[in-house]
Formats: sequence, C-alpha cells, structure tokens
Amino acid sequence: MVVGAFLEAKNLDLFWYCRILSIIVTINTIMAKRTIAIHFYEDIENILASKDSTEYIYCDACLDFFEVKYKPCSPDLEKRILKTFKLDIDNFLLKFMNEENIEDGKQYNVYINNSLLKFDDLAYFYNIVLSIPCFMDCMDGSKYLLICKVMNIFKYINNKFFKDFIRSILVSMVFNQIEKKNWNLSSPNSTEFCFPRYITDIFILELFKMYRVSEKTQNKFGEDLHEMIFDEYFTLYYINLREDFLFIDDDIIREILKLHKKLKNFLKIIDIVFRFHTFKSIFLYRISYIKEYDNIFDVSLFKSSEEINIIRCSNTNSLIERICRISRKKQIETLNIVHSTFNIEEEIAFLKKLCFRRLNYVILKDRYSSSFTNADSDSPVQFIFSRFINQIYDNDNKSNICIRKTGICCYETEKELTLNFKHHQRKIVTFQKLEFPFLTFVFMKLVNKYISFVFYLINFKEFNNIEMIFTDTSLKDFSLRETEILNNITRIKIVSSTLNDIFLSKILLFPALRILFLSKCSIFKSKDEIKFEENTKIEKLHFGNSLVDDPEIFAGFLSKIVTLNTLEIFCLFGDTNIFLLKSIEKIVNLSKLKRLELSDTYHADRGIPFFPMFSNILYFDFYFNCPKDTFYKLFNSVNFRTLKFLNLDGVILGVNDKLALEKNTNLLRLKLSKNCKISGLAFSELFNLQNIYSLTEIRLPEIQFDMCDFLFFSKLKSLRKLYILSFTLKFDIIYFVKMFNQVKEIVVEYKIPLKDKFLEEFGSRLKGFALLY
Repeated sequence: MVVGAFLEAKNLDLFWYCRILSIIVTINTIMAKRTIAIHFYEDIENILASKDSTEYIYCDACLDFFEVKYKPCSPDLEKRILKTFKLDIDNFLLKFMNEENIEDGKQYNVYINNSLLKFDDLAYFYNIVLSIPCFMDCMDGSKYLLICKVMNIFKYINNKFFKDFIRSILVSMVFNQIEKKNWNLSSPNSTEFCFPRYITDIFILELFKMYRVSEKTQNKFGEDLHEMIFDEYFTLYYINLREDFLFIDDDIIREILKLHKKLKNFLKIIDIVFRFHTFKSIFLYRISYIKEYDNIFDVSLFKSSEEINIIRCSNTNSLIERICRISRKKQIETLNIVHSTFNIEEEIAFLKKLCFRRLNYVILKDRYSSSFTNADSDSPVQFIFSRFINQIYDNDNKSNICIRKTGICCYETEKELTLNFKHHQRKIVTFQKLEFPFLTFVFMKLVNKYISFVFYLINFKEFNNIEMIFTDTSLKDFSLRETEILNNITRIKIVSSTLNDIFLSKILLFPALRILFLSKCSIFKSKDEIKFEENTKIEKLHFGNSLVDDPEIFAGFLSKIVTLNTLEIFCLFGDTNIFLLKSIEKIVNLSKLKRLELSDTYHADRGIPFFPMFSNILYFDFYFNCPKDTFYKLFNSVNFRTLKFLNLDGVILGVNDKLALEKNTNLLRLKLSKNCKISGLAFSELFNLQNIYSLTEIRLPEIQFDMCDFLFFSKLKSLRKLYILSFTLKFDIIYFVKMFNQVKEIVVEYKIPLKDKFLEEFGSRLKGFALLY
C-alpha cells in the first residue's frame, strides 16, 4: 500500500512536470516563431520608403530582393494589398538566402507585384514543397514553368533538400507520360522567362544523375573547365563568356546519344528541359560532326540561341549547315568560328553565303608560310610595318627604348622587321575584300631582335588583340597616345630587361591591357617622384625571377591594379621574391585576387613567404622546394578561409607540420604531386579530426595509411575522387574498403597491396593504373 501510494504520487508529479514542460515548449515555439509575410500588391509604385529594415520589395524590373526600406505611405494603400501569404520559415524545408538575418519572433515582409506572381500560384508551390518526396500528378509545362519561376524569385539556398526537390520535379515530369504529349502546347516565350544559370545547371545535373550520366560529363558543366578552355580566347573582343551559356563537346554528345539508344524518350526529356531553360550563347568545343549527331541538334536548345561559338571543331561546314536548318524561324545573331577545320576547299566562299547578322572567323594556320620585311616597299603588307613604326617608334620612344647592355637606341641599331603568318600570299586579296558583318581574324607575328608584336589582323585592315614583347632592353619611359596599335595592346611581355618606376607607371595607362608578364627583369627607382594611377583592366600578372630595387615602389604599383585576379610568382634563384617582406603587406591590396601560383626555393637565411595579403584566394598552386617542418609555418599562420583548390609540389611534410591544414575546412580539391613526401606523420594529421571538411577530390603521392587516416577519410562524406601514386596499409584491407566506401572513382598508378582482393572489393570504381602526373 505504501509503495503503491508512493508510486502514484511520483507518477502524478511526473504528469504535471510533463504538462508544464509541454506548455513551456509551446510558448517558446510560438514566441520564437520566425515568419515571412508575402504581400501581393496590385500597384507596386505606391510603396514608399521607411526605416523598417525588415520590409523588402520584389519587382519584375530588378529580378532580385534589394535592401531598401519600403512601407505603404497612406491608409488607402492597405486596400492595394490583395492578399498576404504567411510562411513559417523554420518549418519550411527550402531555405531562403537571407533568412539567418531574421530574429526569433520577428516577421520579415516581402512585397510582390501581383502581375508577376499570384497568391494561388505561391500556395500551389508551397503545397508541393510540403508533399515532397511524394510524386506530383499532372506535371505539365505550365506547372513546371511556375515552379521554376517561384524558385527564381525567392533565390533558395542550393542545399541537399533543394536538389532533392528539383529531382522530384524531374521524376514527376518523366513519369507523367500522358501530360508529356501536351508539353509542346505550353512552351514559354523565351523573351519573357529567362532563368538564371544556377537553376538551369542544377536541373540539368540532376537530370543527368537520374539517368546515370557519367561524372566526367557532369563535371563539364563546372566553371573551372570553361575558364581553362576559353581563357586564351577571352582577349578576342567578341568572345564573351556570359552567364547564360552552355558548353557542349564530343564526349557530351556521345553520352547523350548512348542513353538515347537505350531509352527512347531521353531526347524528348532533354528537349523539354531546353525549351524552358534557354541559353543565349552556346559553345561547341572539339566536335567532329557526323550524321549521327543530327538527333542532338534537333532539340529546342539551338532554336532559342542568339550566339553560336564553334571552337576547334572539324567538319565545320556540315555542323554549320545543320545549325542553319534548325534555326530557320529565328535568325541567330552571331556565329563565332575559332581554329576549326572545314572539309571543303574554299571555306570563305561558303561562309559568305550564310545569313548571320555577325560572323567572326579566326582562321586556323595552314601548311603554307609567308614572310615579308619592311625593306620591301612593294609588299601588300607594307601598311602594317608603317603603322607599327609610326605609332610605336615616335621620337620620344626611340630615346627611351634602348639595348640593355649598351644603352643605344634599339630602333637605330636594329631597323629590320619581319612579318610572318601561316597562310599563302594569294589569300591576302581575299581577306582584304571582306566587309562587315563578315570578319576574318588572321594570326600574325611582327618580329624584331628587341621588340616584337603578336596580333590578329581583321580582314587585313584592323589590328586586334596585340601582344607587345620587349627582350634584352632598357625601358626608361613610354609615350602613350590615342592610336589604333596602343589602344589594342592586351598583353605586354618584358623579358631579360631593365625598367624603372616611370615605365611601370605608363603600363598602368594602357587602355586595353589585361596581362602583364615580367621575367628575368630588374626594376629600379628613378630620381623623380612617381605617382601610380589606378588600373581597372589588368587581370593577370606573371612575376618571374626578377629583382626589385625598392620593393615598396613595386608594391605601390601592384596595389593600383585593383582588378587583379591571377598572380604568378616564380622565384627559383636569388632574392627575387618580394613577398618575403612583411613591410609590403600594408601597401598591397589584393582583395580581388582569386588565383595564386607560387614557385620558390627555400633559403634558410631568407625566411619563408608571407601570405596574409592572399587570404581571399580560391586557387593556390604551391611549388615550393622547402625542407620538412616548414609547411606548418607557411599555412597555419594564415586563415585561407575561401580557399577551394590547393595544389602542392616539392613540399616535404614532417612531424612538425601537424595541423598545417586544420583551418582549411572549405577546401574542395587537394593535390600533392609525386614530388611531395610525407614522413614522420600520417596524412590525416595535417587536419583536425574534430573539424568537418568539404573535400571532394584528393591526389596523393606514395603514402602509408594507418588507423588515424581511416578515421579521417571515413568522415569525408563529400569525397568522390581519390588518386594515389602507390600505398601501403597498417591495417587490414577491409578497413580500406570501408574507408572509401562513398568514393566513386579511385585511381592507383603503381603498387596495390593484395591486388586481387582490392579489385574484388572496389570493382568498377577502380579506374585502373592511369598516369596521373
């Protein structure tokens, strides 16, 4: 009895305790609720400014939220709010870009023009999100378009659930066979709806994943590949890697056709996706066109494009003819052809018949070679010599551009100039007769012992994309004028020369300069006080094995290049690395720098490079011949918080380098070349096992894995690619299998322990013994 009474009393206490706790939790939930109130306005112009920072407006003109303060100006405006949709963001799985700014218990107000998006449309989208992962019935073109439009308006964070949501939409689209027949009736007006690149990329990638398209093909939608391939063409004034472009090459086409043979409706799905996700510009790269490709070029993709770029393709005339046939209803604005081959003799005559509003043709070098000198007054290219001589060698420049060793004027010593180009002389007349909109770009070299020029000549009349090269010269000053040559210099290369701060100051004034290359140079301070002007054009600087008399002067020059995004530093001998000096940190501003390539040789008496000014870089190629136990000093002292890609070469990692990379939690790709050595510590000891890392790809030299590595790699949930020169194990191979269970691609170049067991466990994920380095 006593025991029963005691238990009853305890149960009663527990009951009331649970009730009170439930009430407290409920109250806290209500009080801490974060909501977004989406107001649908009939007239957007009646919203005026206020000081309330939680109110924002969205309109079809700006296509984004912008943080200006808006508020209704009169009681009458309340009548203009047609409806309000309240959304509890903590219970809504799609996450908004700026929702972390919303405090608990606060309401965030958004105003949307009702003509752009209606209340019922948002309610439909909301219900679909809540129904995931359930299948969506009756998914037709209008609903697909509506879903994409809402995603474009609210800019949701690209996380796992966002991708799952898109995948669910695609699955519903694929399996709604009846509705698919009517999709042709629901095509949007491409001028009215234009989705941003990030949404389109996600849709295409998730579609490819659904159909098990290879990861190699998926990776070709990455920006790194595009920048690497097209970097050499950016200086051609008409090549523009705009946001809404699509990259296609032979591998992508072949894989799509392979899927088409297995799944007859695959091209139909691709066609539907490209009807809604349009691209203004298409890059066709290294495509050897054959009849089998006709099906690919029948999809809606090419019917909405305004610009076609054909780069390094073959059978180009057949490719162009196919594009012209499928785009008859809508004339393509621009056709760009770069270094591509034709299977016809007179491609110029063929291209002249095409109906494009603009046609740019960068002609591939042929088997012929033509040369001229300025001594031949009757040559058809004499005007080229005259323009360069008149515009570069004026009276001021003659005295300021001298031979390095003698100080004698270069022009007076070496007046002969030679013009070379890889075409037959008879083509000159053909090029000269061409007129806009057909432009041909012919690659040419104007060579002199001390000053040379590499450039394109447009229709054998105009100069474009000029590189000016100084070799073994002494550069004291430069006279800049508004001339055709100087206005089109995009690259300056200075080799084995001396120059002063006056000449450096003039470099900043070249109006089209994008790339500056300095190698084996000596830079001196002049007697005059020089003021450096801000430059917003130079994007890339190569600084190699060059001596600087006054590092602070060069640092001042560097700080004025405000758009510099790529810096290459090669300091393989002598005291040529000015970035060893901490004194220049306060002078140099490299906030826009995204890529750093550093090659250096360690000297104990010189110290180590100084990196705080490079803390915002995304790419770091580090070639440093340094002894072990110095890597920690280099990397742990700086928080490379934005670093995504790190390549190491010649680095020796020792016991004192533990935790050298512990701060690099955002790192996606880490590559250690075969010239790197790891001794005295496990690879995993470079990191902090308590942190979460985002690595997706790792390349390693010869290495030994231990249990510490097992724990580290098991936590890398994003790792998809592993490349190893060779390895040994301190544990059973079954743990190695578990360690890389989620990795999709594994390459081992040489030695594999227990090879048969290894092959049995990894199967198709083992890509073989490819040469990595």
